[in-house]
Amino acid sequence: TVLISDFDSRSIEHHHVPLSVQDDEESDTSFDDEKNGILDRFGVKIDESLHKIFTGIGRFCAYNPKYTLMPVMAILFVLCYGSRYYTVTTDPVDLWVAHNSRARQEKAYFDEKFGPFYRIAHLILVPKNQSNIDLIYKTPFDAEEKHTFGPVFERNFLLDALRLQLFIENFNVTKQSGKNIDLNTICFKPLEPDNNHCAIISLFQYHQNNLTFLLNETLYSSQYLECMQSPLTQQTKSFQRTCMAKYGGPIDPYMVLGSFPINDSVPDYTKAHALIITITINNKRHGEQLDNALLWEKYFLQYMKTYESEWFDVKYRAERSIEDEIERESKSDIKTVLISYMIMFFYIAIALGRVRSIKYILVDMKVSLGIAGVVLVALSVWASIGIFSYMRIPTTLIIFEVIPFLVLAVGVDNIFILTQSIQRDRRLVNEDVESQIGRIVGRVGPAMLLTSVSESIAFFLGALTPMPAVRLFSLYAGMSVLIDFLLQITIFISLITIDQKRTIKNRFDIFCCLQISNTDSNSPYRWKWFKKKSINKNLNSLETSTIKENEINEDNSNEIDGFLYRIFKYNYAPFIMNDYIRPLVIFIFFTWLAASIALIPYVKIGLEQNITMAKDSYMIEYFSALKQYLAVGPPVYFIIKPGINYASLNASNMICSSAGCSPQSIANQLGIASLYPAETRLAQIGTTWLDDYYDWLRHRGSTPCCRLYENTKEFCSTNSISNRNCYACTRSTTRENITQKEFQEFLPFFLKDNPNIKCAKGGHAAHGSSVNLYDNNTSVETSLIMGYHSLLISSNDFIDAMQQAYSLTGNITHTLRNAGYDIEVFPYR
Repeated sequence: TVLISDFDSRSIEHHHVPLSVQDDEESDTSFDDEKNGILDRFGVKIDESLHKIFTGIGRFCAYNPKYTLMPVMAILFVLCYGSRYYTVTTDPVDLWVAHNSRARQEKAYFDEKFGPFYRIAHLILVPKNQSNIDLIYKTPFDAEEKHTFGPVFERNFLLDALRLQLFIENFNVTKQSGKNIDLNTICFKPLEPDNNHCAIISLFQYHQNNLTFLLNETLYSSQYLECMQSPLTQQTKSFQRTCMAKYGGPIDPYMVLGSFPINDSVPDYTKAHALIITITINNKRHGEQLDNALLWEKYFLQYMKTYESEWFDVKYRAERSIEDEIERESKSDIKTVLISYMIMFFYIAIALGRVRSIKYILVDMKVSLGIAGVVLVALSVWASIGIFSYMRIPTTLIIFEVIPFLVLAVGVDNIFILTQSIQRDRRLVNEDVESQIGRIVGRVGPAMLLTSVSESIAFFLGALTPMPAVRLFSLYAGMSVLIDFLLQITIFISLITIDQKRTIKNRFDIFCCLQISNTDSNSPYRWKWFKKKSINKNLNSLETSTIKENEINEDNSNEIDGFLYRIFKYNYAPFIMNDYIRPLVIFIFFTWLAASIALIPYVKIGLEQNITMAKDSYMIEYFSALKQYLAVGPPVYFIIKPGINYASLNASNMICSSAGCSPQSIANQLGIASLYPAETRLAQIGTTWLDDYYDWLRHRGSTPCCRLYENTKEFCSTNSISNRNCYACTRSTTRENITQKEFQEFLPFFLKDNPNIKCAKGGHAAHGSSVNLYDNNTSVETSLIMGYHSLLISSNDFIDAMQQAYSLTGNITHTLRNAGYDIEVFPYR
């Protein structure tokens, strides 16, 4: 006889017979409508409908494998074919910044008005010998004294470093077209066309990158001392050389030296322990100029990877470095993905098999089924890429790195649910394999549907996030999980049917032409079948059939259940449901939950850059060197939007920082903020173009900066050789006396005038790209003030620096509007 231990409205759990010994009439078991609410009845109807739908799908796919496989594979081919149109997004801006975000809009505004920020090639040179040295230098009174310098000023180190810089400046790269590309082709030249030298920010610019100077001058440190104290010096007392860079701009010592002590807020640059070289390259978003820059950077990085020096270690990067390293890591991850899929394949093949004996091992193993399951997972990811490629939605490298593992985990669950449900089931009397599989799919299909759809919806909801990388990941992941589910309830069901028939006929897995005799008692042909049970709708009586001799009983049913099943059923479940363990588990869970909620405010926002790099990446060492040796953070620009008349004295007083300017002016507020770098994250503020322009424009000395030719009324630069017939633009000696007409008329001349020994205030070098004029060049549309953040180490530092900058500019905007100027100031980094 068969004993019934418990039952509910949907199923009957048999103590001696496996749970799967249930028939299609399970859904007809009694259900008391009067005792259950509308939602319960609705739930039962939905469950019954899903049961019938999945039973029908299972039976169709099982009975018609050919008509299932061919159309589905054809559709799959069309979807996968779309991957030929896929594009990969690697630009960090496109990955992490939403198109409608404030930061993206401000970047677009900056690029439109001032051009994209430069591409940067960066070198940090660290002497291998970190000992200080004593050098003789010449004082302003021509006396020679000894001074202790840091290791950066050792002659051999400087010579080797300068040779490296000169080589980088001059090496050529040949394009496929035969055209040679060198740094001069792509670099930023602030004084072009008058000065065609690249903007290379380096200590060696204090003597214009002259190697002979270092080789021949024993008191070379004197030049460095004078220039570090006054970078704008046009002629030093020790060597009568200018401190201005070869490209025409000044060199701030905190930009070219690192790891120097600061005593009472005064930096001692002479004790520096690292040398920093910054190469600026024009940043064009598209076209040949961008291709040239990328090609040059590629060979620059290749050279630096093989470069070695006896005197220093070098840490380096180019603008393309992060993208290159992320792409390299992603390509190396392909091997990891393949290995993971192979391991999962072997696991599936072994775990799904139920080996009856050594004789039947080639029959019972599920290698072909394991291959099919893993391949379907891979195809679902491929099809997802194809769908979105048809829609011209780009992909990211993280999709190739993460989603295959994600879908594999979900897909393998469903594979085991389907396969093990069949293995633990016994066919009913007069039931063929196809009907059995249809019945099982009807039972487990709704659970698979609920799991897959829930996960897909969760991912698709993630696509509401404006961050592009998260949005793309969510779209691709949700679609991959959904396609994987559809393939499993179609193709995989047909393949399971074929595999089940192969097993019953004792044919080898993979080599299905080979067959074992079925006369053995272990053969599936010898398995006894249960007679179909008849269960009436009211469950008032249960008619059971007798079990034939040698029928499977409780003892040998463990062979069907499997080892893990028995562990959870007979060990884990009784343990976790113990009267003492249950409250302990609940207590631990809620304690953990409460602690997690309490710690939420301490979670740091952001992603450290080095985490995104491979462990063997040269960028790891570069990031470490940034933290250790740099003295100042990245540049930050404070953009002043249109809405103010710069020519008006009252308006200009709200911007400038010189004598007579408002204490609440933009420049003065920024200057005050830079005095508290720990709080504001603002370390340095450069001179404003407005202050320099007024100094340049007003009449002073015998040779004023602003002059005109007498005959042509054109601008007469102080650099001009024949300047005898030139006269001053204005007779005004103070800001207050300069008229609005004079201000607007001579501003374009200021922005094109190169600084020189006679006039250091020429604005071309320092401010040529800081002012954006209207098309008719008569007035200022937008302008900016440049500054530098304090040293930013962690991702949290960068976020905090930007928050502080927004807070600062918000206060400035509020102050200006209270003064009657409807303009906006915002930071850009």
